[in-house]
Amino acid sequence: RKKLNEEIVENIVNNFKPTDLDPLVVWYDKKQGKTFVLAGHHRFEALKRLKHKNVPVKFANDDYPTEADAIRYAKEISNANRTLEEPYERAAIYRKYREEGYSEKEINDKAALEGKNRSYILNLSCLNPKGATMSTLVQFSQTQSKADKNEAERVADWIGQARRNAPELTDAHEKEMFDFLMNKEASKRTTTKVKFLEYVRACWNPFEPTAPLNLARMKYQSEGEKQYDEEVERYKTLISDLQNNIGNLKDRFINPANKDFVNPEAPDYMAVKKIADNKIAEYNTQIQYYQKELLKLYNNKQSYLKPTGQIALFGALPIFKTLKEAKKYFLSWALTHLR
Repeated sequence: RKKLNEEIVENIVNNFKPTDLDPLVVWYDKKQGKTFVLAGHHRFEALKRLKHKNVPVKFANDDYPTEADAIRYAKEISNANRTLEEPYERAAIYRKYREEGYSEKEINDKAALEGKNRSYILNLSCLNPKGATMSTLVQFSQTQSKADKNEAERVADWIGQARRNAPELTDAHEKEMFDFLMNKEASKRTTTKVKFLEYVRACWNPFEPTAPLNLARMKYQSEGEKQYDEEVERYKTLISDLQNNIGNLKDRFINPANKDFVNPEAPDYMAVKKIADNKIAEYNTQIQYYQKELLKLYNNKQSYLKPTGQIALFGALPIFKTLKEAKKYFLSWALTHLR
C-alpha cells in the first residue's frame, strides 16, 4: 500500500482484542524466499505498534499461485471487499485497464466487485489523474469539513460522468468543466447532474472536437431556457384554466349556495344540463390536446439547451462598436469555417 489510514491503525491499537482479529492474508514468494502481505496492512502495522511478535495468517498461494495473481488480489480484490481504499485510489485500477486497451464493457464487468460505488469509481477513472479535479478530490478526501468533501466528490462525479459518456472530451475540456462548476455564479443554474451533462453535450462541437466548450455562453442560452419555461407555464395555465371552468360548471349543478345554481326542478334543467355537459366535453378535449403538446415540449427540452440561430452558427458573439468590426469578424469566421 502506498499509504496507511492512520485513523484505522489507531482504532485497532486502541480497541485490540485477539479474538476479533482476522488473520492477515499473505503470499510466499519462493524465488525471493520472502512472505508478502496481501491484505491486512493496517492490522499488521497495529500489531507492530503493540509489539506483537507473532501474527495469525492465511497463505493465499493455493488460490493465487502466481505473482501476478497475488498482485491482482492485493490491488483489486482485497481492498475492494474491505473498502479500505479511497474511491479515487480504486479508480486508478480501472484507468490502467483503459490505458491497456480493455473495452468499456470489460472494465465495467471487472468493476462489479466495487458494489454500490461502481459507477462513481468508474467516473473517477475517466478523470485526468494529474488534473485540478482529481487534485481537489484528493485534497479534500481527509478534510474535517463534510460539506467541502461532498462538494469535491460532486464535481468529480459530474465531470467524470461527462468524460465517461463522451471519451472525446479532452483534459482541457475537463479543466474548463472544473472551472465552470467551481464558479458558483456561472454555474448557478446547473443544479443537477442531468442538466450539466445535457449542457456539456450541447456545447461540444463534433466538427471541432478539441475546440473549447465555451461553457460561459450559458448566459446566451438563458433565452432558450426562458422560452422553454414560458411555454411550459403557458400550457400549464391553459390546462389549469380549463379545469377550473369544468369545476365551475359542475359546481352550478351540485352546490345550492352557488349564485348560478341550476335548480333540478326548473323546467329547462335538462336542456341547460345538456349544454353544460357538451361544454365540459369540449373543455376535456382541449385539455387532452394541451397535455399532449406539453408532453412534446418536455420530450424536446434538450433542444432549448442547444445553441440556436446566430449563437449556434457563430458561437457567442462579441459586441461590435462599428459596422466595420462586425464585417471583419464575420469575414474571418467565413474564411475559417467555410473553406
